[in-house]
Amino acid sequence: MKEATLSKGRKVWFAGYLAKLAGIFVVCTALFFFLMVLAFCIPSDWVSEKQAESLAVFDENGNENEYPFTRERLIWEWAFSHSRGAQLDNRTDYGMILNVVPDKPEASVFYKAMSCNDYARYWHGYLVFLRPMMILFSYVQIRYIYMFLHLLLGMAVALRLQKNFGNRMVYLWTACLCVIYPIVIPFSLSYSSDFFVMMAAILIIDRAYLHKKNFSVEKRGVLFLILGMLTSYVDMQTAPFVTLGVPLIYLMLLEHARFGKDSLRHNMWNLINVSMTWAFGYAGCWSMKWVVASPILKYNVVQEGVANGLRRVAANGSAAGERALESVRAVALNLFALLPPGVTSEDWKWFLCIIFLILVVLIVLFVKFHVDKDNLKPLFPFLIVAVYPYVWYVVLANQSRVHYIFTHRMQLLTLLGISIAYSKAVQIRRTSPKE
Repeated sequence: MKEATLSKGRKVWFAGYLAKLAGIFVVCTALFFFLMVLAFCIPSDWVSEKQAESLAVFDENGNENEYPFTRERLIWEWAFSHSRGAQLDNRTDYGMILNVVPDKPEASVFYKAMSCNDYARYWHGYLVFLRPMMILFSYVQIRYIYMFLHLLLGMAVALRLQKNFGNRMVYLWTACLCVIYPIVIPFSLSYSSDFFVMMAAILIIDRAYLHKKNFSVEKRGVLFLILGMLTSYVDMQTAPFVTLGVPLIYLMLLEHARFGKDSLRHNMWNLINVSMTWAFGYAGCWSMKWVVASPILKYNVVQEGVANGLRRVAANGSAAGERALESVRAVALNLFALLPPGVTSEDWKWFLCIIFLILVVLIVLFVKFHVDKDNLKPLFPFLIVAVYPYVWYVVLANQSRVHYIFTHRMQLLTLLGISIAYSKAVQIRRTSPKE
């Protein structure tokens, strides 16, 4: 009887949880639509001067990334000999600046908000901030502002890491960030959005978990639902998983510090709960843009969005072998984008030898200083999150191969997940115990 009552109570709770998520999803979708319409209520004359000034920057520096898509040999040469991970995405930024001024001034404000110059399958939520900013600031000035915002948020995150987990975690955070060329991120509008969301999410989780003391399962799910939706709203598919994986890793660190050996159950539930709500928010919000835009634009945006999605998933060919090869290419190119500057196609074997030696040293240290098995088990969720980027690369193989110059940054999850798990697993005594 007691078990039946508990089971019924769980079902009621779960139904209420789903209803809350659905309600918030609807409210956020309506809010996103309203904000886009509000942004396009700003007269184009107010932003056209700064837009023209901004486009002149691209005329000087070039608005093409010169992707060598068609020649496979050249792709690999570029991946090796040029530090593609450090490249700005001028092509996407150019398009974002173009979208500031609608190409159909006679259209209604609703049409302008949903069309974004016939690029309707994305929300283009960045325009909610970019259009008002371009009343006063040009592209170069906005990048300067973004630089300060990135530094302030990055410092705030580092301070919270130091306070909650000590200096070692700050060193790991800094080292992992350095691999993905953080100096480049503020100078590309398309790169910045995901990292703003990511760092803000970490600070929100820190505040909710440590100060409000009531960061329940429901509230965690709601937060990551909103994070997924917000990512879909402002992102151009640059590195969306950083808004899921990095805040999730921070949440799991807090749980590990609180529960120790017993954190495995808590973190596995966190991983399942927030990953599902984030995925629903991300995919659902994107799909809702197609649904909302179709009657306003009077053509089938849903069909266009689905067709583009299938193209990104199915790669260039329809054969299973070709899709598998495309996935391998995508993973390889994203890995090579992490290589430091100067590593050419002739040097990579020596570079791999150095990496191999480092791995040997790490394995030896692990064998000698690893903690007991009971303390290792709670680290498993961190390793699961470390695999997330490669799930994206395999599933969205075409998109990940073509755009590896920015999708490679999702491997921040891999770097953090593995390094944190290793750091927790290996405890080296700094001083020998005294007799």
